[in-house]
Amino acid sequence: MYFINIKKLKQEIKEDRFTEKHAYGYFFWTFLLFMVMITPTLSGGYPELNVYDHLSSLVIVIATIIGLKYSYHTNGGDNGVDFIKKFFAVSWVRGWRVVIPTAIIFILVLLVTGVYENELMVSALTIVYDVISYGLIYYLVGKDLKELNKKHH
Repeated sequence: MYFINIKKLKQEIKEDRFTEKHAYGYFFWTFLLFMVMITPTLSGGYPELNVYDHLSSLVIVIATIIGLKYSYHTNGGDNGVDFIKKFFAVSWVRGWRVVIPTAIIFILVLLVTGVYENELMVSALTIVYDVISYGLIYYLVGKDLKELNKKHH
């Protein structure tokens, strides 16, 4: 399972060495990570959510809908091959490659500007972070799926 190396992952897919077992691993860990992230919210672990927190959730839902449609389209749409299998693997690697550096930059911005002391400002900036990171992840996933789709046509 790859976390950062998109080239090796794409090579495995292109060479048909990417099995259902591999795909399941990416699906499983993506789903598990999602559940770890969402469970505190569902169980009331964040009792003091503000309007920006709710807006951030809405942005993530909208970005996910648009990103999934875009990814499906770049994989060939109804004529695409192995969308789910490729999507989970590629998005897992692209997610780590985007989240790690953007999260570090985001935290540094909060610390350097002193904004981290203002909860509403942090929540508002989180919306900007969400738009940038989700947009970048889905753009790169779509680009990769389009490249991988060329193999099948």
